[in-house]
Amino acid sequence: MLHYDSVFSPTQEQLASKRHVVSQAQHLAYLEQHPYQSYSHTEIEGAKQLLEQEMSVVKQGMGHGELSLEAYTQVWEECLHQVSNL
Repeated sequence: MLHYDSVFSPTQEQLASKRHVVSQAQHLAYLEQHPYQSYSHTEIEGAKQLLEQEMSVVKQGMGHGELSLEAYTQVWEECLHQVSNL
C-alpha cells in the first residue's frame, strides 16, 4: 500500500525530494512484481469480523477481557523492547 501511495498519492515532502524520481521508479518496479490489490467494502467487513472472532478466542484463552489503553501501551512497549533487543 505504501508503494502504491508513494506513486499515486505522494506527499509534498516526497515531491520536493531530489530522490523522488528514483524512488518513484523503485516503487513502480516493486508494484510490477507485487501488484496492488483493491478490496471491496464487503471483503473488508468480512476480514474485520474474522479478526474480531480471533481476538475473542485469544481473550478467552488468555483469561482477560478488554484491555485499558494503559495496559495495552505497557504490553506494547514491553514487546517492542524485546524485539528491539534482538
